[in-house]
Amino acid sequence: AINNPLLQPDTSQVKRCLVSVSGDHTLSLSKIDKVISTISNEIPEEAQLKFGVQNNPNLGSKVKIMVLANGPVSPFVRAAVDSVTDSSPLSIFGF
Repeated sequence: AINNPLLQPDTSQVKRCLVSVSGDHTLSLSKIDKVISTISNEIPEEAQLKFGVQNNPNLGSKVKIMVLANGPVSPFVRAAVDSVTDSSPLSIFGF
């Protein structure tokens, strides 16, 4: 549920986690519980986990899950930060 091959986050370092689950009126409490339980089992027991559920009739039978986690650092991000040797601030979008 929270695997991302592009970021490869280390979920053992999660401190806070916010989960949004969206679905239509057929989204059952048991499906929501399964999503939250799966994510809860992947993060440390002491991590704060909050979630919300939204009814979105446009999704039909699909379920949309968004996970925002504070704490894990992708190895790709860490490598990019470590490679910056200049002490000047990073320029984003040319500003």
